[in-house]
Amino acid sequence: MGLGLWNSTPATLVVEFALYAIGLVIYARATLAKDGIGRWGFLAVATLLAVFYAASLLSAPPSVTAIWTGALIGAAMILALSWWADRHRAPRTRAFAPSSSRV
Repeated sequence: MGLGLWNSTPATLVVEFALYAIGLVIYARATLAKDGIGRWGFLAVATLLAVFYAASLLSAPPSVTAIWTGALIGAAMILALSWWADRHRAPRTRAFAPSSSRV
């Protein structure tokens, strides 16, 4: 089952980057930066994730030990940075409010 995207690297990259971009747009529209940390922290996390992804595409496959060590350290770093940046963002309450013209 599936679309067979694993058979085409370009198609896989297009779909994965499109899903990532859609997720970023949804998050950016659903939240509002409270300060500079909320604005620049969000951009830093988004850029860092894209750079990590691109680096994984361009590098040789690492050893199993390097994978789990890097995954633990990287996940902890991304989690901490994401939490810190998200604390400086607030939900946009009006973004999802029903329009007054629809009754």
